[in-house]
Amino acid sequence: MDGLVNVSGTKKFSNGTDNLTGNYICTNNTLVISGGVGVAANFNGTGTVAPAILTLTGGSLGGANTVTVGNVMYWSTAGMTGTGITRIPPGVTVFITNASVSLGGNRTLDNAGTVLWTGSASIGVFSSVITNRPGALFDAQSTGSIYLTFGNPSRFDNAGTFRKSATAVTISLSTGIVFNNYGVLEIPKGILAATGGYTCGSNALLKCSLAGTNAGTDYGQLQAGGGVILQGALSVDLANGFLPTTNASFTLLTAGSCNGTFANFSYPSSLITMQLSNTANSVLVRVNGINVPILLQPLIAGSNILLSWTAVSNTAYRIEFEPGTEGTNWNALPGDITASNSTASKLDPVTPSNRFYRVRVLP
Repeated sequence: MDGLVNVSGTKKFSNGTDNLTGNYICTNNTLVISGGVGVAANFNGTGTVAPAILTLTGGSLGGANTVTVGNVMYWSTAGMTGTGITRIPPGVTVFITNASVSLGGNRTLDNAGTVLWTGSASIGVFSSVITNRPGALFDAQSTGSIYLTFGNPSRFDNAGTFRKSATAVTISLSTGIVFNNYGVLEIPKGILAATGGYTCGSNALLKCSLAGTNAGTDYGQLQAGGGVILQGALSVDLANGFLPTTNASFTLLTAGSCNGTFANFSYPSSLITMQLSNTANSVLVRVNGINVPILLQPLIAGSNILLSWTAVSNTAYRIEFEPGTEGTNWNALPGDITASNSTASKLDPVTPSNRFYRVRVLP
């Protein structure tokens, strides 16, 4: 198709191959590509291709043009190819669902918004790049994988947040796909297997959650193929009310070899103390101690009760009470306390009825 074409309404490609080489303008409308093998829309012209809604449910989108999505993109059972860029601006959401989708032919998926990858859909790539820009989110809620179908190696460049959401499954990036992390890699639960290799920049952050002691099932783990040069930061948090015991250990990263070390390591220091260590092919953390506050013997101070407890400096605490021992009707005393040393205290007026107290650490 050549010449000037200005599409303002819904345009659907569902039969055969359309080669758009002229001044094809497609803005603020709905663009649909659907059908089976042989259905394709190849944008190789000079016009602006910027639909508000892009729906890919079959066939393929191709060509050298940049296709910029305005509001939302739905992608299932379809491919994107050609040397162009599919651009997802800030505020735009891509939904990857259903069966496998593919990205190839030196095409780039350039995300500055949000990609929600759900269901059992897998992403097949060949000779292509997925870019997750600063401030962007690529949320992998799927049970599928990112795999190399054929062709030259591909890569995933993360400068935003790549999140492997809390499902206890393994998501893999196959051999031939390198995961380059310059931003935040979050693994709340399950395993991310970067079989094709993993690199981390000096500002990268690997963040895992601990909800038990079994890798993958209870806590997040990164499995990297080949060697890894460690730099950037590692962070862990506690999930689902889990509090590990002293000497519990967690292997957060495995690799063919580990060199260097994380420059920074953070954890919930108000609750536990942890130590980071490396082996030849893994990174693990061990719990050295538990910082659970202990209520000390209450004292009468005039018309008040003085409540004191062991504390960690600069940590916030809340005192709660209930009239009985059922443990179901706790009420907070007004005014939380931030400790300035190893003990903290609070006054509570004496009441004619019984009160049972407990102390909580605030996040």
